[in-house]
Amino acid sequence: MLNFNYDSYFFGEDILNEQGRHQRTLMANYLTVGYMQDNVVVELSPNQRVNVLDATTGENLNKDTIKSRHLIDEAIAYYEMATDLLDKRSMR
Repeated sequence: MLNFNYDSYFFGEDILNEQGRHQRTLMANYLTVGYMQDNVVVELSPNQRVNVLDATTGENLNKDTIKSRHLIDEAIAYYEMATDLLDKRSMR
């Protein structure tokens, strides 16, 4: 985006250069982490709060469906793995 080359140590792949190969996205701000796949967003917030949203409409979806539970478990697993890698300094 800034038109210069640099080494990055991000978790995952550069979605700006993937040309639509992967339909998963990991995102975060200072309190909430998110995971999106198949136009469904899982938000993981403090105090074990979880929201599942339709990425197109922003509507809340039922957290108790099989698909939602699978995506919630997947989101937790990705962030736990990233935390472990950072704690062990495997990504630096």
